[in-house]
Amino acid sequence: MLVNETILTGLALSADALAVAISAGMAADPAHRWRQGLMIAGMFGGFQALMPCLGWLAAAAFKDHVTTWGPWIAGSLLIGIGAKMGWEGIQRWHGDNDQGTPRNWFAWGALLGLGLATSIDAAAVGVSLSLTGAPLLSSAAIIGVITFACCLPAFLLGIRLARLGGHRAPVLGGLVLIALGVRCVLMR
Repeated sequence: MLVNETILTGLALSADALAVAISAGMAADPAHRWRQGLMIAGMFGGFQALMPCLGWLAAAAFKDHVTTWGPWIAGSLLIGIGAKMGWEGIQRWHGDNDQGTPRNWFAWGALLGLGLATSIDAAAVGVSLSLTGAPLLSSAAIIGVITFACCLPAFLLGIRLARLGGHRAPVLGGLVLIALGVRCVLMR
């Protein structure tokens, strides 16, 4: 894969992560925006770099499974996370906070789930890298850096959108995640 093709691939792969970063920004604490933004961008960039490597390694044994089940797994994760985020937003919107404190979307478990959900398609790219003989490490690094570079400003944009939307922002963010999940399943 040529460098220009790798850059375009990185931009395409980062699209889902970018949208999720905006949604995460809507649920963020503005006082911790840089720390949380770096966590999101780092997790998404790291997963986007890691998954092509895993796809490359598993190319022979699991090629059909990655392309068959990947969209279902990614879609299910995004729909579930989006539904939870939206539900918590609705509860806060209506003042129903008897369910305890809202989930911390920046806890490691949530970040890992989001990172995995937004990067499963990158594993399929790793499979194609192995089949074409493209350089794995440089391609994975370029994809990861591009995703990081796209997600940090997207996250900060989400914080600004949350200021405009107030209590509605987590609901909107959840709907975006659900829409991405549905798209993953339908585009398979």
